[in-house]
Amino acid sequence: FAWGFTLALTLAVAVLSVVAIRREGSWTQEPLVDSAAFHADALRMKHAFEQRGASGFVESWFTVNRTHAPLVPALSALTMLVFGESRLAAESVLLFFVFLFLLSTLRAVEILYGWKTAAATAALTATFPAFVNLARAYLYEMPFAAVVLAGCWALLRSEGFSRRLPTVLTGVCG
Repeated sequence: FAWGFTLALTLAVAVLSVVAIRREGSWTQEPLVDSAAFHADALRMKHAFEQRGASGFVESWFTVNRTHAPLVPALSALTMLVFGESRLAAESVLLFFVFLFLLSTLRAVEILYGWKTAAATAALTATFPAFVNLARAYLYEMPFAAVVLAGCWALLRSEGFSRRLPTVLTGVCG
């Protein structure tokens, strides 16, 4: 049930994002400087994969941007390999992170306070204006917050580091 509820909340955020984008016309404008640079990183990673294969992609993971972690542009590059080079294809990875954020919120709060509180918390989070704004901006804040929150969920599931997989995920996500 949690997967379906989280998927419904993710779709609600997507709809709210599309409504906001259409209302303000932000996709008819040039992306912000940071977003444009991250798009360029994703395109360089995609081209590295196309030209040199998996080894080129792995090499670009370490060399494309020495300041920012490459997770988001790497996922965007892989998405653009499948769906073609477009802003929509690159930014569609944000929905995965919205889903991860909401699922991690739901599960972590459920462990601590029960299902009703978890569902209310996830629903409030999904409709919070700042969350919706960050969910549609091609910046790293939302994806990284989602990964850290997934690490918190894994930490709660590790039962004092006695369960191996949640313990490893806590370290990977933290």
